[in-house]
Parts: sequence; C-alpha cells; structure tokens
Amino acid sequence: MNITLATFNANNLFLRYRFMDKYPGSPPSKKPPAELDTRVVDPKAADDARFKFLPMYQRGMFRVFNEDQRRIEAKVLGDGDPPDIVCLQEVESMLALREFNERYLGKHYDHALVIDGRDLRQIDVGLLSTRKILDVRTHVDDRTSDKKDYVFRRDLLEVVLDLPGQRTLTVFIAHLKSKFTGINIKDKAAETAKSDATRLREARAAAKIIRSRFPGAKFKSELFALCGDFNDEPESDPVGPLVRDLGLENVIDRLPAEERWTHWWKGRNQVGQLDYILLSPALAKLAKWPPSIERRGIGFKSTSVGGMMLPKQTNLVRRANTEPTKVAFDFLRFPTVTASTAASDHAPVRIRLAL
Repeated sequence: MNITLATFNANNLFLRYRFMDKYPGSPPSKKPPAELDTRVVDPKAADDARFKFLPMYQRGMFRVFNEDQRRIEAKVLGDGDPPDIVCLQEVESMLALREFNERYLGKHYDHALVIDGRDLRQIDVGLLSTRKILDVRTHVDDRTSDKKDYVFRRDLLEVVLDLPGQRTLTVFIAHLKSKFTGINIKDKAAETAKSDATRLREARAAAKIIRSRFPGAKFKSELFALCGDFNDEPESDPVGPLVRDLGLENVIDRLPAEERWTHWWKGRNQVGQLDYILLSPALAKLAKWPPSIERRGIGFKSTSVGGMMLPKQTNLVRRANTEPTKVAFDFLRFPTVTASTAASDHAPVRIRLAL
C-alpha cells in the first residue's frame, strides 16, 4: 500500500463574511430581541449607529477569499488525485479549511485540523487527512526561557495519524518566521537580523521538541516527518538546526540541483527552497522515489507578444545573499494561471511512501 504526504503554503486561505444586523449566533432570518437591540452610548458616536454581529453559521454565510485562486489550488493538490495527507500553512480557521475541502476538493478528506496560533494575520498551520487522527499536541503556548515572548507564532503542531498494520505516523507542521521586514523600515539590516534570530530560535526549539519526542533509538526506528514552510533556504544558518543538524532527510535533495526550489519571489525574480518535507530515518526508507513539486500553479510577471510567459529565467538561491544560479522559468502553467492570479507563490511538495 502507498500513501502520499504533502506540504503546501496555501497563501491566505481565508473566508470573508457577509455582515448583517444580527446578534451573535442568531439565525439569519431572526431579529434580535429588544434587550439586545443595543445602541451606541458613546455621545461622540452617531446617535443611531448600531453594532453589527455575525449570525449563526450556515452554508452561504461565508465566501472563500479569492475563489479563482482556490480552484487553481485544487488543481495543484492533485485535481482528482489529492495526497492522502496534506500539511498546510496560512489557513485562517477550521471553518476555512473545511469549506476548502468541501467546495474545491470534493470532500476528499475525512479529517481536518487547525489550532489558532498567535500570528496577527491569523495564518495558522493545519492538516487535511484521509488517515484517522489519533492524537494532537500543540506548542502555541510555549514560552521563551525569559517568559517575554512565545516561541512559535504559528505553532509547531504535532499530529499522530493511523497507518495500516497498527502503525502510526507522527507529522510535525511548522511555519517559521518570515524574512519580510515590513514597509518603510528605516533599518532593514537590523530588522532582517531580528527575523533571522527569531527563525533560528524557532528552529532550535522545534529540533529540541522532536528529539525529546523520539529519544535514543526511537529516533531511527519510529515513523515521523517534519513538514512546512521554513521561510529560508536549506543552506542558510537560521534553519540549520532542522535541515542540517537534526538528522532527518530533506527529500528535495533527491532531485537534480536545478529542480530544488518550491517558492518564487516575484519582486526579485528569485526562487529557492522554502518548503520542506524532512523524513525520519525509518520513514525515509519507505520513500523509495524522489518527491514531486507541482509548479504549474506558480505565477509569472507578464507575457510576450507571442504569448510566451516571462521571465524566461529566474535566479535559484540555496543560501541567502549568495550568488544565484540561472534556471528556466518559462514552463507551462495551468490554463487559468495569469500574471495576477495563481495558486500561491509556493508549490506543493509531495512524497510517496510504500507501507
């Protein structure tokens, strides 16, 4: 029996509400009772202003944000042959994940999981699975040693899944600190250094958790994987504790050097590996094939007069601030991908496991 494990940054998988004059939890057709017909009492506010609340959930009360994008994402996730287990990043809520599965993935997945993190953008890590969820652990409340901050803004989510033959697979899902320094930052070098330090702290903490979960001989004998968006290239120091030092296999290293990229940075026309599937020694033995990276949902800048997608080439980076390698970028996309509409700036990575 084969199962497939994938990771994908779904790029703002959000829902958007249809606001109504309702009290919280009310059915859409019901008027609020008189005692809840609350008016603003602040004299500085408009006399007749009313609070607005979200009504009780029912289908049709929410729209999936950027529906064209979600349709393309369904294609990149398999379009009829989705992976058995998908580790996701940038998911707003459990409701958003369920709606995505029901509307665009044909209700393929029986099991879904998201736990709210602490990111101000409300982008969380989550999971869709055809395999039953047996256990869950979250690290969203883990504190730094000085108690001044939380270790993971987007959690390090642990999920134990049922496998045939009374075996289990433990999946760790991560989304490390971004390199993005914000707009109008005066000292970008200082902000970059701060982001790198946060990402390094998260990587060290994740490595420590994984080692403690599978100590000694269990590290080599148990089936587990670390998946997610690390927001840094594999040879960069901030992700070294996971990619270089932990002792897991980065499956993308099985591909030719020019194929080892999962993300396109449009502003710099730069590609690199930001997305990872790292396998334990025992699980790596069950992955008898190279991974696949579905890039046909990646966007592009423009088209030529003849319709060719531009740019023709992009710059592959393996370590931040090093000389890039030129690689081809004029590959075919899905027909609905345009310069303004794409699945994501990330490509899903998939590996097949022979159980």
